[in-house]
Amino acid sequence: MASTPHLTAMHTGRRTNEAIDAGGILPGYTGTIVRDDYAGYQHFKDAHHALCAAHLLRDLKGLYAPDPDHRLWAEAMAQTGCVNLNWPQGDGGRCW
Repeated sequence: MASTPHLTAMHTGRRTNEAIDAGGILPGYTGTIVRDDYAGYQHFKDAHHALCAAHLLRDLKGLYAPDPDHRLWAEAMAQTGCVNLNWPQGDGGRCW
């Protein structure tokens, strides 16, 4: 999906480099792409890349849920992100 304040384009095909390029929007783009960590976007070398905060929180939860040794670190990183993003806190003071 790519959007401006007035337009949104949504790609519904496969997520291969060729299919993404065929959409004709991202090749040559020099702005910031906010994305998941899917490798299919990494070939856009002229753009700045930012990891989507929701995906980052999911990845952090994936670290701490099964591994108590990483729980404190991952939970602290997630909470720091939530506070800095001003996301609403749910039950237990967590935003995830």
